[in-house]
Amino acid sequence: MEPSGSGARPAPLPPGEVLRVGAEAVLVKGEWLGGEALYKVRTRKAYRIPQIDDRIRAERTVTEARILASLLEAGLPVPGLLDVHLKDATIVMEFVHGARLKDVVGPLRGKLASIFSLVGAGVARMHGLNVVHGDLTTSNIIYESPLDSEEIAFRFVDFGLARHTASVEDKSVDVHLFKRVITSTHAGDYDHMFPPFMAGYEAHLEQQGRPGEFKKVERRLEQIETRGRYVEKSKRK
Repeated sequence: MEPSGSGARPAPLPPGEVLRVGAEAVLVKGEWLGGEALYKVRTRKAYRIPQIDDRIRAERTVTEARILASLLEAGLPVPGLLDVHLKDATIVMEFVHGARLKDVVGPLRGKLASIFSLVGAGVARMHGLNVVHGDLTTSNIIYESPLDSEEIAFRFVDFGLARHTASVEDKSVDVHLFKRVITSTHAGDYDHMFPPFMAGYEAHLEQQGRPGEFKKVERRLEQIETRGRYVEKSKRK
């Protein structure tokens, strides 16, 4: 299931097509009540005591499922939660059809600003619920609409590192990591991505009557970037 020497003990997988084998989990496209579903199975780790390993995997599964459920209830664009199996550390989710936003930037270039404004508003809504994604990248946004359509529909996916927090620092780190991904992976389209993202984030908070929260995140983001530049400069000495 993982490369030899990875430290993971084999775990039973549901029948279906293995889509991805990650460090923490395996994604399997299978069936649930006659329809398509995505199974996320947290793999066992041989370097942990089995009882501790079971507890850790179960706790992380519960946390992710609860966050996903809370975002669904709030109307965020995320996969539907179908079932949870704590014994197998497995979450069963709606299978979302589409491409990773990372892979379709080119065909969508004419409407990137509109897309990323909506992404920014979605992240602001998420942060308003005191949830940070933890791994906010263009790989973890599935673009559902046909590429030649005027419609814009997407889902945020992979909440394995998500957590509940009211910390401005944590929310700003979420934004900072997203900015770094855009800078490193989509540098040529940066102006059509990150500024609209921030504009969408700000617009949502203004609509909610909470413009001060955007200012806090913006200031903390600047502080985080300053710290990062200081660390890089220190490394070069």
